[in-house]
Amino acid sequence: SLYGPRMRTWVLGLVEGEPHRRLERVCDRIYRVISGYVLGILLVATTGGFAAWVFLTALGVPFALLLAFWAGLASLIPLVGATIGGVPYIAVAFFQSWQVGVAAIAFLIVYQQIENNVFQPVIHRFTVQLNPLWIILAVLVGANVLGVFGALIAIPVAGIAQVLIQEWWSTR
Repeated sequence: SLYGPRMRTWVLGLVEGEPHRRLERVCDRIYRVISGYVLGILLVATTGGFAAWVFLTALGVPFALLLAFWAGLASLIPLVGATIGGVPYIAVAFFQSWQVGVAAIAFLIVYQQIENNVFQPVIHRFTVQLNPLWIILAVLVGANVLGVFGALIAIPVAGIAQVLIQEWWSTR
């Protein structure tokens, strides 16, 4: 993070005493949420790219590594990333044969369900420390409110909200 340490120092310099210690604790927890989210999306993207590469290579689809790289990159977008990443490899698979194309569609549907309902929630449960149900709800709400951008920021925003609510609740 380019400005993170400077911003943290500036914010912590605004208060002293007990509020300083509380703010420092909150800043540290928020940092863990954001870094955990980044680690989580990188793990999801790597998993998506690797799964696509194994599948495409097994079927002999040309440009498997390039198509799998795109699929992994697109997997950085929660919920819809696997679909966006799958469109090119499905198109290339159909150029091989209709059977390979249909298999690619089936793979995409199955993989996307597994990624959205298992990989993402479980990975983010440990990296962001949010309940998987809250993760799915946060992404759905974020996507409905702000589209793709909302889906991208939903998990860290939910994690930060959880930290702030827990801190507020502990001071009551």
